Amino acid sequence: MTRRISILALAAIAVAFSATIAPGADASPASREDKPTSSTTAPEADASFTYRETPRFLLRAPQPDRTDLRFYGELCENALDLLSPGFDPTRSGRGPIDVRVSPDERDFARETGMNAARTLAVAFPGRGYIVLNAPALSRADPAERFGVVGHELVHLLLGRVGGGRAKVPLWLHEGLAQLLSGEGESTGDAIRLAWAGLLGRRIAIKDLTDTFPYGESSAALAYTESASFTRHVATEGLFFESPREFFEYLLSNSRQARETLTDLNDQATLAQLEAAWRSHSKMSGRIVLILTSSGAIWGAIVVLFLIAYVRKRRREKRVIEDWDAWER
Repeated sequence: MTRRISILALAAIAVAFSATIAPGADASPASREDKPTSSTTAPEADASFTYRETPRFLLRAPQPDRTDLRFYGELCENALDLLSPGFDPTRSGRGPIDVRVSPDERDFARETGMNAARTLAVAFPGRGYIVLNAPALSRADPAERFGVVGHELVHLLLGRVGGGRAKVPLWLHEGLAQLLSGEGESTGDAIRLAWAGLLGRRIAIKDLTDTFPYGESSAALAYTESASFTRHVATEGLFFESPREFFEYLLSNSRQARETLTDLNDQATLAQLEAAWRSHSKMSGRIVLILTSSGAIWGAIVVLFLIAYVRKRRREKRVIEDWDAWER
């Protein structure tokens, strides 16, 4: 049965380890607009670089640097296993994933054009490689390392699928990258989304197809919306068990997967999906606001105080009754 979205099916939907920049941010959206690379071969050997190959990655670092490429190779392999256990990107004939390890901040800034003090890694889907900031990653805790590399791997692998009318929209790029690396669904994200819905300030999903806003608060909302909308599309619109299953389906780059991407780029289909998502999230947003409002917190405190008071009075009453019984 095809996974292609049908308008009738959509109409029947009921109400229904950090990003590339230090936690809470990401690289410039322009880096997501590159077209998938057509190169299928590993870079030619260059004596100015040290190379190390793992089953699914080809890593390199400038000579004569002593960067531990084995450590970063294991990091990449483990991060990919967390995203999609057993997935092998080399089966498509595209070769191993190219990873460039920058030994210092100057080299990283030269390779990426990013602020090395705030950026841990950057993926360039169109160019077909990831650049790792070795000093920053070495200072990060293990969970953050996996989150960063996992996030960038999602971007890189999605850059290998689709294309043309079947391109992966930016909201889906960022939504899957956040969900599969453990971001985008915190309590703070739920509150941000709920308030945006209540105040009528949500960003239209069609406006997140190619670019994201640059203002800090607007960008944060764009990432939060992308994660929430992506989960809704995957589990409610397309009936996958999880965003991970949807991700693996897209990686197959099958005809059906490309048809699904074509549908997600159709404005009418996207509008119906968004309407269902907004309706579905309206009630959950109200619940979040009620549970996190100051009134609800004070109400809970009062209830706990009354429960404690009643229990105390009952204990005092039992003590008095025991004393009366003893005196008799």
